[in-house]
Amino acid sequence: GVAVPPGLVFSPRLWAHERRVRVASIDVSRNDLPRRLRLERTPALLFFRGDEPASAAPRDFSAVASRDALMEHVLEHTSIKGLERPVDTEQLRELVGALPRLAADAQRLLQENERLSAELDKARARLDAHAGGPSAGS
Repeated sequence: GVAVPPGLVFSPRLWAHERRVRVASIDVSRNDLPRRLRLERTPALLFFRGDEPASAAPRDFSAVASRDALMEHVLEHTSIKGLERPVDTEQLRELVGALPRLAADAQRLLQENERLSAELDKARARLDAHAGGPSAGS
C-alpha cells in the first residue's frame, strides 16, 4: 500500500478501476529517492500530474486528513479529463455493517416513542377528567 500520513486511511484499490491513474508505494528505507522530490518527512503522499515533465515538482498531499479530502484533491489537480470520484467500497462495507445496529436503534426509538405517546394520552385524559372537559392543547 501507499505510505500515508498517520490517521489517513487510504487504499490504492480506490483507483484500481481507473487505468489512467497509478498509485505507487516506495520504501524509502530500501530505495534512494531523487533529490528533486525534496521530502521533508515520511510518510509522504505525493501527486504527480501526467501532463507535466518528469522534472516538475510533485504536489505534496501529505497534510490531507481524510480519504474524502484526498479524493477531492486528486480530482482537483488531475490533468485527466472526465476523471470521476471512485466508488469507495470499503466505506460502503462500513456503512452496510452499521445497518443492523442502526435498525435496532431505530426500533428501540420507535418503541420508546409509542410508550411516551401512550403516557401522554393518559396524562391528557387525567387532565381532561380533572378539568371537566377536553384539554386546552387538543
